[in-house]
Amino acid sequence: MNLADRCDGVVIDEVPAMGFNMFNHQEKIFRSDRINEKILATHLAALKELVDRDFNLPCVAMRSSGNEAATDEPESEPYFKAVAAATRKLDSSRPITLVQSSYDSEDRVAQHFDVVCGTDTIPGTRKPDGSI
Repeated sequence: MNLADRCDGVVIDEVPAMGFNMFNHQEKIFRSDRINEKILATHLAALKELVDRDFNLPCVAMRSSGNEAATDEPESEPYFKAVAAATRKLDSSRPITLVQSSYDSEDRVAQHFDVVCGTDTIPGTRKPDGSI
């Protein structure tokens, strides 16, 4: 990060929230035995640590609250609504994003973020059911 600041680089600061997707629409992630209050608390603690650590770094242009989450699942909406609200409360000076893994027509959380980032779906590599 210091190198990015010295070289006038631009960084999207991202919390390490991975594993929120099986890339298979038949395998649900947002179930109480997988994504629950304990996981949310851990996610929010990681966000706080990220913002506290990098708050004054000029290279940070945006905050990402996760990467390739199963944002097509209905249960993902209240979860990421809470994550977005917490991110804004920690730092209202920068836009926030979440890299989604679903198609735009299936996404349920984009309205809670400032910038919509889709995944790098390459035609022919991943089908809507998660198969290759």
